[in-house]
Amino acid sequence: LPDNGTGYLHENCLDEILAMVENMDVLAIGPGLGRKKTISEILRNIFGRINISIVLDADGLNGISGNIDLLSQHTKPVVITPHVGEMARLTGLTIAEILDSPVRVSQEFSREHGVIVLLKGATTVVCEPGGRIYFNTTGNSGMATAGSGDVLTGIISGLIAQGYHAYDAAVLGAFLHGHAGNLAAALRGEAGMTAGDILASLPTALKELYELAEKHL
Repeated sequence: LPDNGTGYLHENCLDEILAMVENMDVLAIGPGLGRKKTISEILRNIFGRINISIVLDADGLNGISGNIDLLSQHTKPVVITPHVGEMARLTGLTIAEILDSPVRVSQEFSREHGVIVLLKGATTVVCEPGGRIYFNTTGNSGMATAGSGDVLTGIISGLIAQGYHAYDAAVLGAFLHGHAGNLAAALRGEAGMTAGDILASLPTALKELYELAEKHL
């Protein structure tokens, strides 16, 4: 996609993005985008104009923080995966207020904007507008490393592309991400663990999940 030598997506790439996603099932937006004004303009012209699911993370969340109404304009499922700081920017609440009531904040935002909210934390909370809620406890402190959230975004997007409903993809994605992180920690230790270690452990996490499922079928 064109960046006009800036290193950031340029507004001129919008038509190319819209053309590229015509035959796709899901679009992941956020990791590595940056916080340029052009990003917000591109996002403003994507939401509501494409007929596929969106997984929104990182700078994608920052890009819509000044125009939250974009979320409710999209007719297909939207999954947002903020950490507490990003959730604070989206809601206007303080980090302390969110940490005090993460479930209530996530549920209210999910209902108000019609999106699936995956609020990352020591216990990750996944909410959907209809009221279902899931608490994920897999994972460890070593996963608080740059790029870990990008891996989660990719897992959820991949599951949606395989046909999972967006909420189920978010729930399963959170579990797999944390389980892969635990496997990586067992191999590497939590100190110094990288996002690449989590990704490298994902095939084993999937294999173990498949084997567990087979035992109960």
